[in-house]
Parts: sequence; C-alpha cells; structure tokens
Amino acid sequence: MTKALCLLLLVVGAFTATTTATITIIEEDGLLCDSKATERLHVLTKALGSLRNEYEIHEGTLSFHQGGNPAGKYGVVRFADNLLPIAMRKASKATAAFPLPLENSFLMGPRDVVFWYGCTPPPVRYFSIRSYLAYRFPGEGRNISGFMPGAELGDPTNNAVIQTTGGPHDPFSKTTLFVSTGDQLAFLRVREAFREAGHPELATNLDTLPSELVHFRNEGLPWALDRSDTLAWQFRVNEFINPSDSAAYLDKSWPVFLLRAKPDEEEGGGKPPIPLITPPLKARGTGESEEWLRPALNELVAAVETHMATERDLVLVHTFPLAPLIPDAARCISDVSYCPVSMPIPAYNLTACNPTCDWFTRDSLYSTPPSESDFLNFLLPRGRVLVVVGINHAALGKATFTNFLMTGIRNPERPGHTPNFSSSHLAGSGQYFLSSQRPESFFLYAQELSRDCGTPARPFCELVTEECIAYDEYLFFAERAYLETTTTVGPSPDEIISPFILAFDPIPAISRQGKQPAGEENKAATAKLRGQGSSMMDKKENVDLVVTK
Repeated sequence: MTKALCLLLLVVGAFTATTTATITIIEEDGLLCDSKATERLHVLTKALGSLRNEYEIHEGTLSFHQGGNPAGKYGVVRFADNLLPIAMRKASKATAAFPLPLENSFLMGPRDVVFWYGCTPPPVRYFSIRSYLAYRFPGEGRNISGFMPGAELGDPTNNAVIQTTGGPHDPFSKTTLFVSTGDQLAFLRVREAFREAGHPELATNLDTLPSELVHFRNEGLPWALDRSDTLAWQFRVNEFINPSDSAAYLDKSWPVFLLRAKPDEEEGGGKPPIPLITPPLKARGTGESEEWLRPALNELVAAVETHMATERDLVLVHTFPLAPLIPDAARCISDVSYCPVSMPIPAYNLTACNPTCDWFTRDSLYSTPPSESDFLNFLLPRGRVLVVVGINHAALGKATFTNFLMTGIRNPERPGHTPNFSSSHLAGSGQYFLSSQRPESFFLYAQELSRDCGTPARPFCELVTEECIAYDEYLFFAERAYLETTTTVGPSPDEIISPFILAFDPIPAISRQGKQPAGEENKAATAKLRGQGSSMMDKKENVDLVVTK
C-alpha cells in the first residue's frame, strides 16, 4: 500500500541561484523520493521509445544485494548472462577467486550507454556512483587469462556534486539520471530523450568512460580475438542519518539499461562516436592540516598508557602505525606487475602479486599498514588489548564519513569477522581517556578492541570473540576517510594524520618472560611515532600492501 508522506522542503535554486522551489517528498513502501514510481515509469517509457530506432535495449538490475563490506553496501549492476560472450564465460574460471563476479560486469562498445533513472538515497553521510574497469583479458592465442584491475575511471559522482531535481544543495531522496558512456554524442542523445520525456536536463549526470583507458568491444571481431574489457559500477552508500531509512532503499532493485548502438548500416544506425577522455582529476587538499592536533594526540597516547597500566595492569608492547595509500588507477589497468594494494606478505604466506586497485575510490583516503610493518605481531591473543588512536576527521571537517576496520586474514572483510566503527561511533572516546578540559580532545578518538570488555562493558570497548577472529589469526587494519566537502574528493595525505594501533599485554605475563614492563625497543618506537610529525606521510603514494575498498 502506498502512503503519502508530505515533507515539504524549501530548497534554494532548484536550477538557478535565485529561485525558491517547494519539493514534496513522497513515501512509497518506505522509499522516500520527490517523484512517484508511476511518474518515473512514464518518463522512462517515453524516453526509451524515442531511443529504440538507434539502440538495442537490454534491461538489467542495480541492487545492493551482492556488494559491499561490513561498513556499508555497494550497489552493483547485472545484465543477463547471455550478454557476455561464451568465450568470456569460459574464461571466468580465471576470475572465480575475485570479489566481484564476472556476471556483475558488462561489455560496452564505443557508442553504447548504460544508464540508471531513479532516486538518490535519503540523507546519509556519503554516497557516490562511479564506473570501474572490472576485468581485462590480456592473454595471447588460446590462452585467455583475466585479471581484475578494479580501477576507478575518474572522480565519482558523489552527494556533493550529483545533479538531481533537488538542485545543487539538496541531493537526498531526489530523482536523477546517471549515464555511463564513452561517446559524447550518445550522452547528448540520451539526455535529450529524457528531457523530451519530462526529466529536467540539469538533473542528468555524465559518467565518462575514457577512450584512452577502456578497451571497448569491437562487434566486428569474435570476443576471443577482441578481448575487450568488462566494466562495473560501484554505488556506495554509507551511514544513513535515520537508520530506519536504510532497509527500504538498500533492499530495492532498480532497473538499469544497456543501450547497444545499432550498426551504421541498420535502420536508425548512428553517427561515428566522439570519444570522451578522462576529465581532469580534482586536486586533494585545502591547505589546512591536522598537524596542530599532534601535541594533543601525543597526550592522548600517554593518557591511554597510564590508564592501562594503573587501572588494568597492562603494558604497551607494540605500536602499529598506518600510512596513506593512493593507488595509480591507470597503472592498475596497464601493468600486471603493479600490486599497490595486495602485494606479497611472506609473514602471512601470501606470496603472489595481485595486480589490482581493489575498487578504491578517489573520494576516500585509505590508511593501511606500510609494507615494512611488523606483521607477525598483528595478533589479538587472549589477554591482549588493542587501542586504536587517531583523529576524528569527520568531527574536524576533513571528511564527511570515516570508518576503521580490523579483520582477520582467514575471513577478510566478512560480516561477523570484521569489527569496525565509524566517526559517529567514535565521538567522545578521546574525552574518555583525555580530560575534556582540553578542548582538542573532542577531535580525537581512542577505541579499544578486546577479548573481554568487562561487566558492565567499558565505554568505547569492542568485544572481539574467538568466533569473530581466532586467537592465532593474523590481523589487518584500515581506515577510510571519505569526501572533504571543500574539494568534493578525498582528503590529502599531506593534511591527514593516520591512526595507529597500541597493543597492550598483561604485565605479569611480560615479567614471567624475563622482560621489563616496557621494553626499550617499544619506548623508542613510541617516541619516534610521537615526534615524527608529518613524516608519517612520506609513504603516501603507492604504498604496497593488502586490502580494502
């Protein structure tokens, strides 16, 4: 049963800077949008009708049922399996171990289009849509082997820049058209078809497929000779402001359409394409660094150490710093020896180079363990306590959403095996350990990960059971900081202080091993961490490591 929810929102300038418009948000089966499903269907049907002479039309689905990680779901697109050539489907065995099934990617020719016409999410901390180069098949002769670049093809269309019926400052629960193509003429044709059908032209978004990066399908050749790339979408949605809004949006499947340009000799065949190239990438950074918070961060580390020693009989034994990681997407596409995210880690018996950008987005700054990390001590045995210490970038305005995760290598990033917490969860944790009389503590966090959080549970303590991560299982850590609103892209590694993990063990256990409660080696490591300042950022480009999206 459809219910009408009359939420009247005043937005300034639906499409001009001086116009004030009243937009009615409608609720249909829990989904909030400024248009009804019947209205969207009418526009869609009319637009498709005007495109049929020029394109073969294939309907697929955009859903959130298969993509994502424990911190959020990602929308992915799927078309009928028979649109993938038989030779490619046979070659899919080479891609079976990768996180995105081949069937969630698609082939496109240089004049083809994939588009989605629907509603943006209700208010969330962050959302974006972008096309990626999913799979490339560089083998020769009968050797068809594939690898997964997972490389973003440009800056995403996010909630700070998306064009919707809400205008430039109201992106949520609004109607939008999102068009992926490598052909400027095709984009203009689809936009015009929807404009004639009643959709505002200024609520249309171009997702460029760069001709210099994508190997488009050549219909004049068998795919086994053509070896064209497959493409995929990632529709990220993170942290609903009202959690009750999430199910209706994430449970919905939207129609999405592949328009295959008809050959020139057929009736309605189009003009030669005007290839699109990569738009200039946005510059990271505002000139405002987090370094002014380092003295307070050092005080927080000392306060955590003192608290653990006096209240818990625990001593600091290891310090694990993270460092920013920015993969080179173009190199991920072209260089099978480039392993920026998933490189060999002999300590974990991971010996292969996996050439992938692993679906990273430029809308985020990722911080992960550097390649020289003490991986053999990335453990959480019985009695050990980990405390993640860092700066709440969202509270400071350097990001709109952040997430820190710890996962075990036996079940990487799987639900139930990946404790994680967002910026909103971390609020107040710095003040818990460091007196709130120091105002900077509001921007800091200290989150405990423990095998025993006590009864009642201690504040800012995340219980990690053996079922979640085994006592002898190696760990991996990552922080993601999404979308600095001033630049509408991810923060700069030169302006962010990455978090670090403090590992504490019981003092009696240390003493029984004949060690001092706080070894000289650990003191030196902690002192270096406190004093190194922005030098933590020296490895910000192309750090070789393992994993997250």
